[in-house]
Amino acid sequence: MYTLVRFSRFEAVNDDNDHRTKSALIYNQSIIGTDGLFGWLASGLSLPAYFGKNFDALDEVFRDILAERPEGWLIVIEGSSGLWAEHPFWAGKLVESWVFSCCEAGALSSTLLFSGMRGEV
Repeated sequence: MYTLVRFSRFEAVNDDNDHRTKSALIYNQSIIGTDGLFGWLASGLSLPAYFGKNFDALDEVFRDILAERPEGWLIVIEGSSGLWAEHPFWAGKLVESWVFSCCEAGALSSTLLFSGMRGEV
């Protein structure tokens, strides 16, 4: 059983029998403004060129990539405590977009994993 959003160490969910498509992004403090955020997501997830770099476009592109991979996705954001500390609104919008898109695409075996949080289990 998978969860759509999880706060945990990557090792806690990294399983050789997990056949989902895996992508990892590493958060760093150099992300400035929404252009920086969407550029980071676009490059880290290899999003298609048509990605419009706004939250509505993120919903659309998430639905598209989720529909392409019926086995699901595991997207890991390393160092995510910095993202939540510095950009809590964006982090929350990222979760909202991910959950909405997973439900719309029927991709309930996909997970957005925030790793590098204080007190993670």
